[in-house]
Amino acid sequence: MNITLYWEKTLFINRFTFFVKNEKVGRYSYGLFKDNAEGQLLNIRLKFKKRGWFKSKSDIIETTSNTVIGTIDLKKGLFKNKAVVVINGKTYKWEHSSVWSGKWELIDGEQVRVKGNNNRLKGIYEIVDADVPLILSSMYISRNFKDSNSAFTLVIVLPPILKFIANLF
Repeated sequence: MNITLYWEKTLFINRFTFFVKNEKVGRYSYGLFKDNAEGQLLNIRLKFKKRGWFKSKSDIIETTSNTVIGTIDLKKGLFKNKAVVVINGKTYKWEHSSVWSGKWELIDGEQVRVKGNNNRLKGIYEIVDADVPLILSSMYISRNFKDSNSAFTLVIVLPPILKFIANLF
């Protein structure tokens, strides 16, 4: 069963709302540094907690029982970010499906389970089934990579361009 899940971000606040056919079905939010995040979808609540300050691994925790149900390993690259998600012993790969890193897919080895985009304020997830840990993990990964790509652009790419433009005058 294919499901289209829409999301919207609150301007200037790290809070997202999920919708199916204009009906609110969940939320997602993260802190200032994105190392801790929470999500709720279809009455299932998860939190994501980074394992240490400089590590790329995060735990996926089911909040009712405070049980770790999986991990996410973020593999940041200069142009191609990737991630590996392990939930209840099953491994999934998250990777970009477009040249400009705007679209991505979460794959279980054979089938695309979730695909979406890295837009700023609105987006769409195409989902094979309502697997809440996969959906919320996808949001966690895409938000971490989207914001890190923006920071890279601001810190590394933008200054030389501004300097070049300033030298023109």
